[in-house]
Amino acid sequence: MTAPAIYPSREAAIRESLIRHAAVRAIQIRSEMIRRASLLREANASAPLRLALIERCRRDPAFFIDTFAFTLDPRNVAEGLPGVLPLRLRPKQTAYVAWLDDRLRARQNGLTEKSRDEGMTWVICAYYVHHWLFWRDFQGGIGSRKEMQIDRLGDMNSIFEKIRFIIDKLPKWLRPRGFKRRVHASFMKILNPQNGNAITGEAGDNIGRGGRSTLYFVDEHAAIERPESVDSALSANANTIIYGSTPKGVGNLFFKKRFSGKIAVFTFHWRDNPDKNYEARHLDADGDLVTIHPWYEWAVDRIDDPVIIAQEIDIDYTASVQGIVIPAKWVQAALHLALPAEGPNQGGLDVGAEGGDKTVYARRHGPALLRVLALSGDGIEDDVRELATADHVQVLYYDRLGVGAGITRTLHRDRETLPFHIEGLANSQKPSATEYGDRPELTARQRFDNYAAELWWRLRLRFQATFRRVVKGEAIPDDECISLAALKDHPDVQKVIAQLSQPTYKKTGTTDKIVVNKYGEGSISPDFAEAIMYAFAPPPDLEPARPPAGGGYGLGERP
Repeated sequence: MTAPAIYPSREAAIRESLIRHAAVRAIQIRSEMIRRASLLREANASAPLRLALIERCRRDPAFFIDTFAFTLDPRNVAEGLPGVLPLRLRPKQTAYVAWLDDRLRARQNGLTEKSRDEGMTWVICAYYVHHWLFWRDFQGGIGSRKEMQIDRLGDMNSIFEKIRFIIDKLPKWLRPRGFKRRVHASFMKILNPQNGNAITGEAGDNIGRGGRSTLYFVDEHAAIERPESVDSALSANANTIIYGSTPKGVGNLFFKKRFSGKIAVFTFHWRDNPDKNYEARHLDADGDLVTIHPWYEWAVDRIDDPVIIAQEIDIDYTASVQGIVIPAKWVQAALHLALPAEGPNQGGLDVGAEGGDKTVYARRHGPALLRVLALSGDGIEDDVRELATADHVQVLYYDRLGVGAGITRTLHRDRETLPFHIEGLANSQKPSATEYGDRPELTARQRFDNYAAELWWRLRLRFQATFRRVVKGEAIPDDECISLAALKDHPDVQKVIAQLSQPTYKKTGTTDKIVVNKYGEGSISPDFAEAIMYAFAPPPDLEPARPPAGGGYGLGERP
């Protein structure tokens, strides 16, 4: 087996890897074109095969897309690739088709967040064509902030031209009987003369006001000027609405929906795309071996705007926000750093109001965050007891001045029987006398407005150290960093990333003390992030942990 190439520089690694990957893609595309052409020849010569293919397509939209849908990308010509490409679904795109099916069957709304240029719109267009062909009484609606983004004849950047392109490339025996492009594919409306199905488009404030739809897709929802008005109109239009967008900050309705916990979310991240998430190695100026993602490095160099890169490629909702305590790229670095679970074993609890927000429990062992979990319903006190006991935490921190006094009152009542210490912190109390490495000449009490600001800053320094270690290769000890590697496959990982990057800071008063606003420019309480913040509070001097009390709440013998 040939060892992976090691390039002499970053520039050589990017250039040569992109060329090599384009060559591999050309082989894959040619192979797929041959496969489709061969299948089409066989189908044209065999009526039973045609009927079998039509039935398979009817039952399986992913098969339909994988077999008969094409896309157009003129940028490929410069790389020696054809502009017209078979739409061969990547694993993430196949999962997206199944996710759309699930939303329709459950009559639920959904939200799709994406890195730029991940093919979401092409998949949506092909999915609509499938239902336009095969479903009974299908009415598909599509909306965007500008009319030209919905339909502009001859402009393949518009959604309806993509749909027309997919229909044009279908074999004749798959198109509806009697379909004529000039008659049935008019401006912002595509009709199926065989079954009466239709796909219609709307723009701006008119989104959702055009009748009733089986499925409605809102493109670039985060950029719509009056999204609340659109949302109101759509609520009476369709039982299933899909909101799709790249992030555009934290103050819009798309952000609120994304992190509300009330809507199904699908994420198209560039790291899930095998055509982008391949690696190369090169030597740096000191002769050390560095691993990079050539496509990402090429995109960074080409765009040369850190806000656009963070927002539209890395799905960072806070990219355009000033004064972020913990930038999202630092959080991403922590996801890729695995550290041993050695050191203080602590829990953090962000207590939700009774009948309101969820309570979130977090646990860290040394620099490694090993668990974060939202709790709701009755018996949260019991859940917290069981989790903290099973995790063998030494201490569980929470905000003693916060809401949800019932939960913490019960835990305090039983504190003598708990196998762990429970410690209430007051966010508003004075900071400590600690001196931190970034400003060793000042104590925390001189730097921060309150204890919460100090705790956020402690977390910031861990993430900053992690970024410097992972991205810049600096030799920083484990116990100064933080690892989120255990959360890579966590269902709420994107919520954790966004919440950690939500708080902002500023200096205030004559003393220039740092004040942290945990809401940033958003309106959602960062409950996951606060639980993590408490878990990483300074470990106290504790007596040895109490033995577990027998019976009740699952606090019997430790495993």
